[in-house]
Amino acid sequence: MKESTLRRGIVVGLAAAMIAGIAGCASTPEDTGAVKDELVVVQQADIASLSTNIASQRTASRVAGEITEAAVKIEFDGDKPTLVPGLAESWEQIDPHTWQFAVRPGVTFTNGEKLTAEAFKTTLDQYRQDPAGKVTTIMQNVQIEVVDDMTFNVITEEPDLGSLPVQMTWMAVLPPEYRGSMTDAEFGDAPVGTGPYMLDEWKKGISVTLVANPDYWGDAPKISKITVQTVPDAATRVGMLETGAADLVADITPDMTARAEAIPGTEVKWGASDTRSSLVLNSNTPPTDNLLVRQAINYAVDKESLAASLFGGHATAISSPIVKGELGYDPDFDEYGYDPDKARALLKEAGYADGVAIDLNYTIGTSVQDQKVAEALQAMLEDVGFTVNMKGGAFATLQPTWREPGKSSGIYTMTFGPVYPDSSFLFNKAYFHPDAVYGSVWTAYDETLTQLSDQALTTSDEKERQKLYEEAAKRVMDQALWVPMFNYQNGYAMAEDLDWSPVPDNRFYFENASFR
Repeated sequence: MKESTLRRGIVVGLAAAMIAGIAGCASTPEDTGAVKDELVVVQQADIASLSTNIASQRTASRVAGEITEAAVKIEFDGDKPTLVPGLAESWEQIDPHTWQFAVRPGVTFTNGEKLTAEAFKTTLDQYRQDPAGKVTTIMQNVQIEVVDDMTFNVITEEPDLGSLPVQMTWMAVLPPEYRGSMTDAEFGDAPVGTGPYMLDEWKKGISVTLVANPDYWGDAPKISKITVQTVPDAATRVGMLETGAADLVADITPDMTARAEAIPGTEVKWGASDTRSSLVLNSNTPPTDNLLVRQAINYAVDKESLAASLFGGHATAISSPIVKGELGYDPDFDEYGYDPDKARALLKEAGYADGVAIDLNYTIGTSVQDQKVAEALQAMLEDVGFTVNMKGGAFATLQPTWREPGKSSGIYTMTFGPVYPDSSFLFNKAYFHPDAVYGSVWTAYDETLTQLSDQALTTSDEKERQKLYEEAAKRVMDQALWVPMFNYQNGYAMAEDLDWSPVPDNRFYFENASFR
């Protein structure tokens, strides 16, 4: 870590602070009348990297987003995302293949480098050193050209790329000299950005500590220090709120809600979310290369029961891969219902009257209730004639192996939230398209689906994009490529004196937080 880029100081561990407080060696805000300005957060899963080119999981991007920023920012009005100026103060489409961005003046990275148009171009070049990187994939259809110190053009491969401004929200801008010859992994261990917070200390697998950026270009953060701890066990997370060891518990589970609500001085907030849980069905390998089998799986899953029994009213059963608030969402769409008899009949028609074995790949400890969901799915599938081989594991090892051609098989419980709020990510970048990241799980692409996705990508007319993505979602379900299960709410338990509210993309945005 380059010492010149990070503010150094004595880091007091949480345990030590608690001991000091018990011993009477430290004053609380209540003692002095001062407003508290240090926040302790606990979340479920560990952070693999603070480079968004490596790690797109929300537990990582939540923290990385406090340090590094992009040209365009996202704000929410309820569940509806709105794009607002970030490191670019404005943008406009100047011809079918060109968008021009004006760089926000007076911004510096926390290592002292000044933000110019060159930083945007160099950043994309540096991300592309990793051909499989997350940002690399999202920005694969564009080039960046410097016009002058404070202006750059984004040249798009497709004409009228309607998703371009929202794609720019995921390209965190890096300081060119500091990033230099670093790898993504090296930068991800010691990131430097323009954000409201700076990395102070990272104890891998334990906690990340951030401190406020004193030269932030926006409104100064009101909380001076944030510690984000990794605590996989839900009961332990809530226990930390009970003892005062934490101010905010992320990823609260429904079964812990009543316990959290009973803690004096605590409130539980549930908010709209873009996160959905679905079964991805691999059409590369038997038995899910058979449409009838994929349809049988759709009918075998009682999604209403899953949502009600495992999420205590904080999840909604869904029938489409698109959820409320996204382009293409159709509240009246409903293609499959729970019908185990029909599932058995379809299996018999597919030639599996005596049953068939199938692999169920699922994460453990990555998303709320993920293992319990997998166990419930096992029972439902076995009820209609499948023999389910349970293959649980960590996200970091399970997901890449599962999608690799020749190694993947069966079905996968995918908890998915788009890294930017536009349906082009789902239909063009992540799934359902020959060029998508997870394209290896489908051998034969439906030409109609590909055409619909491409048409929606290359129009700026929002009404037309809505119609095209509606049709694309229906096509996905006609081919039974997914089993959409439920859209669940973001749940947080917090101290009542913390002024902060969750947003649908499950990020933190702590620059807007304060203590009362």
